[in-house]
Amino acid sequence: MIFKRSLCVPVLLTLLCGEAHAASPDKFKISGIEVEGLQRISEGTVFAYLPVHAGEIFNDSESSKIIGALYHTGFFSDVSLYRQNHELIIKVKERPAINNIKFSGNKAISTDQLKLVLMQAHVAKAQIYKPAVLEQLQNALRDQYFARGKYNVKIDTVVKHLPRNRVNIDIKIVEGRTAKIKQVNIVGNHAYQEQHLRSLLDVGIPPWWAFLSDRDKYSSERLNKSLEALRSQYLNHGYIDFAINSTQVALTPSHRHIYVDINIHEGDQYHITNVKLAGNLLYPKTELNKLVHIKPGQIFSRKQVTDTIKALTELYGDHGYAFANINPIPDINREKKTIGLTFFIDPGKRVYVNQIHFFGNKSTQGEVLRREMRQLEGAQYSTKLIDRSKIRLQRLPFIESVNVETQRVPGSDDEVNLNVHVKERLAGSFVASVGYSQFEGVILSTSVSTNNFLGEGKAIQLGVNTSSINTLYQLNYRNPYYTLNGVSRSVNLYYQRTNTSQVYVVDYSADRLGATVSYGIPISEYDSLDASYGYQGLKVLPGSTPSQTVTDFVAKHGNDYNMLTLGLGYSHDSRNRTVFPTEGNLQTLKLSFVTPGSTIKYYKIGYDNQEYLPITHDLTLSMSGSLGYGAGYGGTHTLPFFDTYYTGGISSVAGYQDYSLGPQDPVSGLPIGGDVKVVGRMALIFPMPFLKNSSSVRLSTFFDAGNVFASPQTYKTSDLRTSAGIGLEWLSPIGPLSFSVAKALNARPGDHLQVFQFNIGTYF
Repeated sequence: MIFKRSLCVPVLLTLLCGEAHAASPDKFKISGIEVEGLQRISEGTVFAYLPVHAGEIFNDSESSKIIGALYHTGFFSDVSLYRQNHELIIKVKERPAINNIKFSGNKAISTDQLKLVLMQAHVAKAQIYKPAVLEQLQNALRDQYFARGKYNVKIDTVVKHLPRNRVNIDIKIVEGRTAKIKQVNIVGNHAYQEQHLRSLLDVGIPPWWAFLSDRDKYSSERLNKSLEALRSQYLNHGYIDFAINSTQVALTPSHRHIYVDINIHEGDQYHITNVKLAGNLLYPKTELNKLVHIKPGQIFSRKQVTDTIKALTELYGDHGYAFANINPIPDINREKKTIGLTFFIDPGKRVYVNQIHFFGNKSTQGEVLRREMRQLEGAQYSTKLIDRSKIRLQRLPFIESVNVETQRVPGSDDEVNLNVHVKERLAGSFVASVGYSQFEGVILSTSVSTNNFLGEGKAIQLGVNTSSINTLYQLNYRNPYYTLNGVSRSVNLYYQRTNTSQVYVVDYSADRLGATVSYGIPISEYDSLDASYGYQGLKVLPGSTPSQTVTDFVAKHGNDYNMLTLGLGYSHDSRNRTVFPTEGNLQTLKLSFVTPGSTIKYYKIGYDNQEYLPITHDLTLSMSGSLGYGAGYGGTHTLPFFDTYYTGGISSVAGYQDYSLGPQDPVSGLPIGGDVKVVGRMALIFPMPFLKNSSSVRLSTFFDAGNVFASPQTYKTSDLRTSAGIGLEWLSPIGPLSFSVAKALNARPGDHLQVFQFNIGTYF
C-alpha cells in the first residue's frame, strides 16, 4: 500500500500555487523523483526547473520552492507533491495547448498582421493557453484597430476545449466604421499659410472633387507620416529649430469624427555661411566639392545635406570604402541666424568582396544568377557595380525581386561577403486564355512556355494564337548565354494565316511559313548589336473587297514569294526594369533586308526611343518616339502592301481607330499604310489611387502625335494627328490589359475616331 503525504502545508501557498495539496512535513533523503501527469512536456523540462535533485535532503521549506518554480513556468494549472518511501512524487496538470486560432470579420487588417500581434503577446498555435491572457489579447488587437481609426471595433473571443487537452480560439471581429477627420488645425505657423501646410499632410479634408479619396480616414500611422512631412517642409527651408510641441486627437462621443490639433514652433530661418570638407579625404577637394549639393548663401536644407552625404558615400563606396562615414557638423550662430557646415569624412578601410552567396533560388541554378553579377568575388567593393548587378538580376523574367546585404567577414577588417536574396516568380506556364482587341476582335491563345528551362535561364515557348485577323503557330527558343561572354541566340519557327476582311484595312489574305535565327552581341554594359537571318515563304490573295493597291502589286509580282531576310540592329538599354520602368532610356535602331535572290526585294529601317525621367517617387515623365522608313529596290518599287507601316490606336495615336491613319486605297477607300512612319508620345505616369505600392497597375495622362505617309516627299508636319487622354495599364492574372480614353485634337473630315479603346489579354 502506497503512503502519500502532501508537502505543501500553508493555506496561503495553496492559494498562490493553484490547486497545490499539502500534508504534514517530513525530512528525508530523496532517492528518486517521479513526475506524473505529463502529456506534452518532457520530464527533462520539469527537472530543469526543479530546485532539488535526487540525493539531496528534502524538508518542508523545499515544498514551496518546488511548487512555486513549477507553477511559475506557466506550463501547469495544478502541482501536487507526494512521498512514496524515499521517492518524491510530483503530480502535475498541464495547461491546454492552443490547437488553432481563427479570425473572422477582419478586413482592414490582414489575418497575418493580427497573428503577428498575437505572437508578440506569446500566443500562437502549439503554445500554452493561459486564460488570463485573453483580456490582454483583446486589448492588443483593439489597439491595432484604434491606430487605424476604427474606434467602434468589437472583439469577442470564444475558447473551445478539445480532446487531448487542447483548445481552439475563435476571435470574432466587428470592425465598424473608420472614424473620419472632421477638421485639422495647425497652430503657431507664421512663415506659411495654414492651407498650404494642410496640403502637405496625408490626412485631412479631401477637396470636393476627390470623392474617392480616403484622406479623411484617420490612422496613427498616416498622422505620423503627415507630421514628418510638416517637419521636412520647415527643415528643408532653413527652420532648424522647428518643433511639434503637441498633437491632440479628439474623438467625438459617437466615435465617428476626429478633430486634430497640431501645435508647432517655427523658429527662425537660417542661411549657410560656409561649407567645408575635413577628415581623411583621399580625393582632391575640387572633385569632392562637385558632389556637395548645398552652397554658401543658400537657405539651409536638410534634404540637400542628406543628398550630399549620399553622393559622397556613393563615391567612396564605388572605390571600395564600403563603410565610409560622412558626418555633417554644424556651426550655428544664433545671433546672425547662420550655419557653417563641415562634412567630416572617415572613409574607413578599403574592403574587398570575399564571397557572393545566393539565397531563394530554388529553381534557378546559381551560375545563372552569378553570370549577371558585375561585382566579382575577390574584387574591390563597388556600390555602383552592386547596384548594376541588382538591376540585371531584376531584369531576368523569372526573378521578381532582389535584395543585397553586405556582411563583414568574421576576423577580417577588409573583407565582406555579399548575400543576394532573390524571390523567384513562376518561370513556366500553360496558358489558355481569351482576350479581346477592338482591332482584332476575340483572341484565343494557348501556349506552353518557360523562361527558365531546367533552371538554366533558357526560354522555350510553344504557342497558338487565333483572332479574326491572324492564326499563328510558333515555336521560340532563346539561350541568353549562347557563349560565355554573353552572346545570345534565338530560334523562331512560325506559321501564320492572315485575313483582313473583318477589319478596317486593305482587304487580303496571306499564308506565311518561316524561320529566323538571331544573335544578340553585347558591346558594353548597356549597348548591344543584333543580327538575324531567316527565310519566309508567303502566298497572298486579294480579298473580296477590290483594292487597287493589292491587285496592282499582285499583277506585277505574282502572289507567291520566297524571301531571304537579313536583319541588323543596335540597342541601348539603361532602364531600371523591363516591365513598368521608372527611369532610364531604351533606344533601338533596326535595319531589315529582303535580300537579293528573293522574289521581291525591299528594306526597312526604324528608330525607337523611350526615355523615363523620375520626377518624384510616384511620378515619372515618359517620352517616346518612333520613326520608320521602307522602300523597294531591284525592281520592287514600293514596300509590299502586307508590310507597310500603320498608325492609329491605343499603342500609337490613341483616339483614332486602329490602323486607320495615313494613305487610303483609291478604289476601296481602306487604309493601306505607308512607307514613312512618325509617332511620338509624352506621358506622365503615376500609381493607381489607393494602390500606390502596386507594381502591376499604373495610370497615365498622355499627349500623342503621329501619322504615316506614302513617301518622304508627302510628309507634312501639319498632317500629324494629335490626341490627349488618360490611360491605364494592368498586368492582370489573365494577361496584360490596357485602356485609354482620348480626345482627338485635330481630326480631319473622314478620320475614324474612337474615344474609348482597350486591349484585354494581348500585349501592349
